[in-house]
Amino acid sequence: MKIDKALEHAVKAVGAVQDAVKAGRVHAPPVPVADELKGFLVLHSVKGAALVGFERGYGLAFSVLEWLPDGAPKLSAPLIVKVSKLAVGMAIGYNEVFSVALLRDLSPLEAVAEGSETIMGKDFDLSGLSKPLEGDLSGTNFHKTSMTAYVDEGKSANAHVLSVSDSMMLCDLSLYGGSMSVDKDLMDEAYGGVYGSNRDVLRGRVEVPAGLQPAMGGITAGLRSIVREALQAHEKLNPKIEKAKEVAKDLINYK
Repeated sequence: MKIDKALEHAVKAVGAVQDAVKAGRVHAPPVPVADELKGFLVLHSVKGAALVGFERGYGLAFSVLEWLPDGAPKLSAPLIVKVSKLAVGMAIGYNEVFSVALLRDLSPLEAVAEGSETIMGKDFDLSGLSKPLEGDLSGTNFHKTSMTAYVDEGKSANAHVLSVSDSMMLCDLSLYGGSMSVDKDLMDEAYGGVYGSNRDVLRGRVEVPAGLQPAMGGITAGLRSIVREALQAHEKLNPKIEKAKEVAKDLINYK
């Protein structure tokens, strides 16, 4: 894998999720204010199976340095990661999975930046279930993971994963049990071999290399669109919440 191909896949992943959200095939999570989102993880993975299944791919991780007046996130330079998994007993098939994770907590990415291999499902759970891009796509995607689950009523999850597939196969972003780590070779290729530490990259202390800037523009625009949909989802949710409170209050006061 070369850096230009990894960037191309990342732009494609954000675009696929953005299009799916706009079309209502994937529902953006309600987010009250953009400041709640501290980072993003963009993943492109390939699934295949024939006796022994595999899933592998690459991704870009970003922290949000600030939110600009136009609603776009000012992103750190990307941390380039790779993911992999082997599994036995998967159905025969092959498809691509495009995913964007909206993160309220950067600690999992910071752990990856430290250099140790992160075990998906133990240290960073991004498993999920998604409907394919074609066919009946009116339903809401459902993702149940330790990070995306709501720990208590009224409390927001630390991460929301939006994923779509390019095939008719049911898309299972089953990275549970796989691994994610920084791809040192791609980082060296992207940053010229000398860039400080991975944590410096994630914290915005490293400039985005000129060769990455065109892709960063497309990724930023796509993430801005997805976040806008998430903010609008919260606005649409508010009247329903207020109405439910009114009904509950009337029931309590009913004699």
